[in-house]
Amino acid sequence: MAWQCICEGATGLVFYSWFDVQRNPDVPFSVQWDGLKRVAAEIDQMTPAILSVEAVPTVKVQSPAPSQAAPHWLHWLARRYSGKLYLFAVNDGDGEGAAQFIPPLAPRSIRVLGEGRQIRIDGTAFQDDLRRLSVHLYEIELPPRRIGGDAARASTDLECGTRPNPTFK
Repeated sequence: MAWQCICEGATGLVFYSWFDVQRNPDVPFSVQWDGLKRVAAEIDQMTPAILSVEAVPTVKVQSPAPSQAAPHWLHWLARRYSGKLYLFAVNDGDGEGAAQFIPPLAPRSIRVLGEGRQIRIDGTAFQDDLRRLSVHLYEIELPPRRIGGDAARASTDLECGTRPNPTFK
């Protein structure tokens, strides 16, 4: 749920509660604690991108079926940091399947961070399967867009925008 909160605009998190983690009869403390440490480490590693104030190019997200909106169970956030586009995608557990992501330019490369895999690039759009409660962190390298031959300005000349931030359910 931490990544889902981040995708919906949270800029701070508080994890609750040590006492309850120790008393959960369904999951041993060591398993819960290891999971919490893993998530906290992922977020810590991605904090510069998450909190980046760099202009974000417009990214469209939809179902792979033509002309269908993004799946209702998908929460996502796009950020730009240090010359790369980062997409954070979370399945809230209320369904599963594929989602299609459409950055403004055909990516040079797409790495799925923490999973040791790359997404095959076929044109501008790419899709990925998201199982229930899964989190995917994409690092996308976009080609520079040359405007008037000025490659130095290329990274700031992309059309920028944000997606509407729906009310958290």
